[in-house]
Parts: sequence; C-alpha cells; structure tokens
Amino acid sequence: IAPKELTLDKYSLFSDPETRLEEIKNVGFQRNEIRAEIIMKDEQIGDIVCIETESGLKTGIIESLDISIQGAEVTAQAIIIETEGI
Repeated sequence: IAPKELTLDKYSLFSDPETRLEEIKNVGFQRNEIRAEIIMKDEQIGDIVCIETESGLKTGIIESLDISIQGAEVTAQAIIIETEGI
C-alpha cells in the first residue's frame, strides 16, 4: 500500500495542540482511529487533517507520528483520531 498524502484543514493551527486533542476527546468528538502510512510534509501532532480512506474522505486530528527517513523520502506511521462537528 502506497503512503498517503494528507490535506491540512484550514483550522489546523493551535497554540497547544495536545491540549486541544484532549479537549476534543473529552467532549465526545472521538469517532474512529485511523492508522495510515503518510508522506510527511510539515504535519505535526495536533494538526487537523483530511485523509482519503476506503470509506471516503475523513477529517481528524493527528495523535501520533512514527517518522521514517529513507533517502529523500520522509514517511510516517500516523494515528489520526477522526472527528466530527469541530
């Protein structure tokens, strides 16, 4: 499976992304955990991103990134918490 490219959501900049992620989880916006290999650009934990899945385009918050560098390509195993109603 080829790595996927993420699309950053226009609301992706937060001063404290870890706190924002916890707030969203605590108020019940957590819907689904998406695990995917992505092509890294400038994504960071806490960014709100869009990712194409088998069931369509999903929006979520990056919870973790396990980055791998091979030559000029930078990829990551990402965990994205799907959100709704942000």
